[in-house]
Amino acid sequence: MESVAQYRLGEHVGRDRISDVYRATDTTLGRTVTVKILREEVAADVPRREALMESARRSVSLSHPNIAALFHVGEEHGKHYLVFEHTAGQTIRAAVAGSPMNVRRAVDLGAQIADALADAHAQGFVHGSLNAESIVLTQTGRVKILGFGVPASVSELTTPDEVECLAPERVLGERGDQRADVFSLGCILFEMLTGTQPFAAATASDTGVAILSRTPPPPSQMNAAVPESLDRVVEHCLGKSIDRRCDSAATVAAGLREVGEQLQAGERTDAPPAIFGPPPARRRTWLVALLILLALAGLSAGAFWLLR
Repeated sequence: MESVAQYRLGEHVGRDRISDVYRATDTTLGRTVTVKILREEVAADVPRREALMESARRSVSLSHPNIAALFHVGEEHGKHYLVFEHTAGQTIRAAVAGSPMNVRRAVDLGAQIADALADAHAQGFVHGSLNAESIVLTQTGRVKILGFGVPASVSELTTPDEVECLAPERVLGERGDQRADVFSLGCILFEMLTGTQPFAAATASDTGVAILSRTPPPPSQMNAAVPESLDRVVEHCLGKSIDRRCDSAATVAAGLREVGEQLQAGERTDAPPAIFGPPPARRRTWLVALLILLALAGLSAGAFWLLR
């Protein structure tokens, strides 16, 4: 059986944009791991390979219970490899399977993802291409984010599934910062709550156009079990421009937990989480209109009594 360093390769479980992926055994520690061996064309592109391996080496220090750990980065006999924590379970995409999740469950999973992102961002790491396929739900009900430490340029993302959760600035070719991950989290929340992707399209390019131009409806319009307070959290994540988007995954986590507490208490509230400030502009507009109508009604009544 083929080995790389102390890792005995087992089943070939797939191929991603940069590597062949194997389930393997760490013969030194006796644990199951996931080994990614760079594909020949990637390894042969020296600048790309070195940038990728350097980014991976920096990410070895990243540690969080909701992020699949990167254990080892190495090269042996011309094979460049990455060794990750093995994560058994199903992806969020598979768990959703086209139907809305239980709202409280979606809120809990969203908070776990937001916590992990907040911790990574605090250490200077950005995922950049987070989506429902890159998050695994373990058998214990915890999330594990895959792919930290292996950044992707937009040109490498060629399928709708790879593009579907990219922030608008990423679609336009910018590197993006932690706010790009917040946008991706908003897309994942939308999918968990509605069973559909907010920017689904037939091709990667059409998906990019949808991200730049389409405004998805509030999740509550597609799932009556979603309170408007949760709509507000999703809306705050999906701002097209970064200055209109929540700039902190920690803030999103706090907002989700506030909504979760309301749901736990059996409350149905349309008030936005306090940390997200006032209601959206469209609700303020209706409030102003109502006040104007009431004022006009009051003036009319006063004039009537004066005339009498």
